[in-house]
Amino acid sequence: MSLKNFFLFIVMCLSFHVVAQDTLLYETFQSETLNGFSSLDIDGLPLSEDFESLEGGFQVLAIAGASDFRAIAVSSFRDGGTANNFLISPPIAITQTSTALRWTANSLSGDPSQAESYEVLLSRTGTEATDFTDILEIVAVETGSTREVDLSFYAGSTVHIAFRQNGTDKLALTIDDILITAPSSDVDVELEAFLGNRYLDVEDLGLGPAVLVNNIGAQQLTDIVLDVTVNGNTSRVEYNNLNIDPQSSGELPLNITEAEKYVIEVSLVSANGVEQSKPMLSGTFFLHQGGPVQTQLMEVATSTTCGWCPGDIVAQDRAAAANPDDLIALSVHFDDDLVSPVYAFGIENLRGFGGVPSASYNRDFSGLTADYQDNLQRGEGNSPLGLEVSNIYDPVSRAMTVDLSGTAFTRFDEGDIRLSLLIVEDSIVGATELFDQANFYSVESQNIPLVGIDGRDWQAEPDPVPASNMIYNRVVRDLVGGFDGIIGSVPATSRGENFDYQIDYILPSVYDENQVSIVALVLDATDSRVLQAIEQRLDILSSVSDHDQQNFKIFPNPTRAALHVVGLDKQTAIAYQLVHTSGRVVRAQNIDKLSDNETIKIDCLGLSAGMYTLRVTDGFGWENHRVMVIGTDQ
Repeated sequence: MSLKNFFLFIVMCLSFHVVAQDTLLYETFQSETLNGFSSLDIDGLPLSEDFESLEGGFQVLAIAGASDFRAIAVSSFRDGGTANNFLISPPIAITQTSTALRWTANSLSGDPSQAESYEVLLSRTGTEATDFTDILEIVAVETGSTREVDLSFYAGSTVHIAFRQNGTDKLALTIDDILITAPSSDVDVELEAFLGNRYLDVEDLGLGPAVLVNNIGAQQLTDIVLDVTVNGNTSRVEYNNLNIDPQSSGELPLNITEAEKYVIEVSLVSANGVEQSKPMLSGTFFLHQGGPVQTQLMEVATSTTCGWCPGDIVAQDRAAAANPDDLIALSVHFDDDLVSPVYAFGIENLRGFGGVPSASYNRDFSGLTADYQDNLQRGEGNSPLGLEVSNIYDPVSRAMTVDLSGTAFTRFDEGDIRLSLLIVEDSIVGATELFDQANFYSVESQNIPLVGIDGRDWQAEPDPVPASNMIYNRVVRDLVGGFDGIIGSVPATSRGENFDYQIDYILPSVYDENQVSIVALVLDATDSRVLQAIEQRLDILSSVSDHDQQNFKIFPNPTRAALHVVGLDKQTAIAYQLVHTSGRVVRAQNIDKLSDNETIKIDCLGLSAGMYTLRVTDGFGWENHRVMVIGTDQ
């Protein structure tokens, strides 16, 4: 979903509140003016060169597209400093309790170091800065959100609301979709949304989806009746002894906990005995039981022309180093010579994309904290689909074959999920200025401390850093199957069923095969959500043409405890590697010479169940054999 469409989606959600309640104020700034709002520029500081045209506090500007206008104020100053800009509403008469204020806000930059801060204030007297003495909300770090505060305390007053930007040397803050509503009746309830991920692990949580209801009336809700349709079967469900206060929300569990795919529709019948007629909620859920731990995918939007991107390089390195087994960190370049246009276009159309630099986790930019490491907790849990990957690469033809096999832990219809393959390259260098890295942290620019985990002091580097001193890693160079995955790559499957899929690819000659890895993804076709990710280095075949295939056997395969290799040449040195699908070598040994009756025994106790590649060489070339470990006996 594009950023423009995301904010239109928010407006639609807010409009739903407008229908259900009396609207005291609703401002989207689509008139391209402040439209009754006013602005104060208290700091009076000169803005940096890029923003000189926006001096004077809050102004209205098209941000994410030609039709998406928001109020914006800048905190990037020519000589540094702290912003003090006010966006002030027209007078609002609050006549009753349960009146609520909602708004959306965002930091213009996706760089965590540039996340804006602001306050929401209220005045019952006038519109001077000193009149706003009541603090409604303090936002220390704004990463893109819709917020709400209760104005019940001010019933009987006429007030002004102010959004006060107070960031120090950040970039810019946007405010949009300001909505103030009051209840239209004593009993008024709406179906807000489904709660719970589309993919719920019932083994870990023991919980299925639930419905979030919002009490937008003036009376406490005690009883609600719903019509719930699950996979075509409708039943009436009563919820009693509730205590949902006005302007509060409550959760109504649907008591669906079996591992299966569910298409659910929910209609509101009555609340507190009063008949309700509201739009229906509908959604699809995949409840699964078990499944492998999900590896998280971190995709950082970056560019050689982005001066704040060194900060994201450092944050990405730290997150990757701290989570070597649980995180795949990738760089998605924009507007430079490392860009993959199709991939960049897909990233910028994800929900919550905030520009360069920014980072998504499992294809979701929204709700991230300023610290990339903290965001890893959002994706903890098991995947509804197990994926095994192996690859073979021929350096002569540059042909790559990737075999993927999966196991479903819930039911999927064909098209629900898809497979995608990313081609990733490390250690990319360039000889021209197109590979220079802009660096606002430099003493020559903003002079901000920034030290990487490798000890690199970006503050001491020039702006830009010349290409001769830059190495770009984890760069997504190409993708197979499009951004949303390969249609038909995962067939209709029931829980416990397996499937296989093969991808063939010719590696372009400009990529260094010794620095290339592949990342296989399982995607939700509806919103590009990542359900599993696996990374592997290329498994490069030996280029020795006169080496005959070794005549040895491996047994048992599958195995629970050990693998035995027999029939090897006793006169040569032997080496083997047992490689997990992640690319990690789990067993390895070098043997000078085997005795006449000696065989190789590879201990598999303690290994996780799944597919492995056994690589064996007698010194002239490697042979690769797929083996399966089926137990975890100790």
